[in-house]
Amino acid sequence: SGFFSVGGQLLNFMQAVALYETLYANAKMSSSGGKRMTEVLSIVLFNLDFMRFECVVGVISSQAFMTKYLIRVLIPSMLCFILVVAYFVSHAIHRIFPAVSPLKANLLFNTYGHFFSAFFISVTRASLELFICNKHPNGRYYLVSDPSLFCYEHEWFQLLPVAILAFLVYCVGFLSFCLWIVRDAPRKFPTV
Repeated sequence: SGFFSVGGQLLNFMQAVALYETLYANAKMSSSGGKRMTEVLSIVLFNLDFMRFECVVGVISSQAFMTKYLIRVLIPSMLCFILVVAYFVSHAIHRIFPAVSPLKANLLFNTYGHFFSAFFISVTRASLELFICNKHPNGRYYLVSDPSLFCYEHEWFQLLPVAILAFLVYCVGFLSFCLWIVRDAPRKFPTV
């Protein structure tokens, strides 16, 4: 348990350092090593720039950003889907081979909760990424994470419903769920 606590704290630290670079994109790093370190650490923020979607599928820059953004926002849902599939597969295997124990739902929720807690900074950043804009010298606003995409324009408005839904589900929903558990757990489980 101590190993996982230290690992979680290290992961939170790495996310915070990587977040600095993304929020202060206009700031100059004092060394090329510092800049390189934040680029490497940005992977924990679900930065998928190394995958170069525009080379793979031959799309223009705004479509590549849209693809990467959708993937970043859907990572928690994909993890949930994988865990649910694993749950049902384990129960199907249990029916065929009764000696094999199926996954328990409470352990599945616990696993997802640990992953979500560990990557909460990354999930929140991905959810709010569309709202972090800076003013361009021409008077328009651009997206800090992708300066080629202008805020409050067609591509931005296409992603706005996704960003709002991600914020409501991942940020507001998760924190509301945690508050509900903190409020109700002592009454439902008084001896734990």
